Amino acid sequence: MLKTERKLIDFIEKHMLIFQMFLVSALALYIRRIPIWWNTDDVAAYFDFHENCTQSGLYYLLVRAVQYLPMLPVHSIKWISVIGDFGTAVLCLLLVQGKNRDNRLLQVFCYTLCLFSPVMFLRGVAWAQIDSFAVMLFLLGWLLWEKNIRIVPGVCMLLSALLYPCMLFFVFWFLWSRREEMKESTFWIGNLGFLSVWLILCGLVFLPLEKSFSEGLKNSLAWLTYDPVTGQSFATGLDWVLEMLVTLGLPGSVIGGLEFVRRQRKVSAFAVLLVHFLITVLFGSRMF
Repeated sequence: MLKTERKLIDFIEKHMLIFQMFLVSALALYIRRIPIWWNTDDVAAYFDFHENCTQSGLYYLLVRAVQYLPMLPVHSIKWISVIGDFGTAVLCLLLVQGKNRDNRLLQVFCYTLCLFSPVMFLRGVAWAQIDSFAVMLFLLGWLLWEKNIRIVPGVCMLLSALLYPCMLFFVFWFLWSRREEMKESTFWIGNLGFLSVWLILCGLVFLPLEKSFSEGLKNSLAWLTYDPVTGQSFATGLDWVLEMLVTLGLPGSVIGGLEFVRRQRKVSAFAVLLVHFLITVLFGSRMF
């Protein structure tokens, strides 16, 4: 074997993780160019700030900001979701790497599974929702928390819940699961303080939208009561359950699968795939 060939092989082996991520990323980006041109029949609901709307005030501020980009309005929202998809995948890899540093196959597998998840793909670039961007902010806070940084993770998770209000459920789960790391008084004060700041900001972000503070507070919990398209209350309990499956589908599948992987000492790729599939069926079945 020539010396040049040996060096080339050594270089590839040394940077195999990067090469694998590059190939997976290129394919994931390529297939996202197809549904970027597909829209649902109710696409106008993404921009319609109707009464009892369930999208957050921060969402509408972000949507208005990206309309100045040189692209079709709905495409600008979809590209935000694409950024969220890749950001979420990278953060999942880093969080898995923290617990399974030597298992590169598992790291790449989780990265790949995240990018090609049906929930991630359909909810984001197909339906033009930016749930993955909110999940990305949550995971960033998670990663920084494990680096013993406290204030910045709180800001990241606060932005996540402001952008996608149902993320508040996952933020409180995260804090509860780590309550042993804090004093009891600090834990309860921190939770109450987080909730208070979140409610205040929910009201304040509505002011630039020419809405009242009270409307912002109402909007913060609207996703629990109203249909996101029609703005009407759910007719039956089944309608409510189905909508919650859609709403919690993406963060539930990503965070649930990630937590499973990190809690196991030895996890096979098959186990990761099986758990993600079960969570996808449970939380995201309505999407199909």
